[in-house]
Amino acid sequence: MNAAQVRTVKNVLDRLESFHQLTGRRQRGGPAATHRHARPLRDRAIVHTMLGTGLRRAEIAAGYVEDL
Repeated sequence: MNAAQVRTVKNVLDRLESFHQLTGRRQRGGPAATHRHARPLRDRAIVHTMLGTGLRRAEIAAGYVEDL
């Protein structure tokens, strides 16, 4: 990836939480709720780790917190 593509991915990551928010009539006027399966902070950390270290998806999936 070139520098412009990395910057675009990071900009999308900054808006990731809003992509997981519920929309519709039931959610209007109330607190911003997210989907039950949404894990925007985890997803953001995974992509930042991939971009920063050059690890592949399978290498991250096979890793454990103790490895860090």
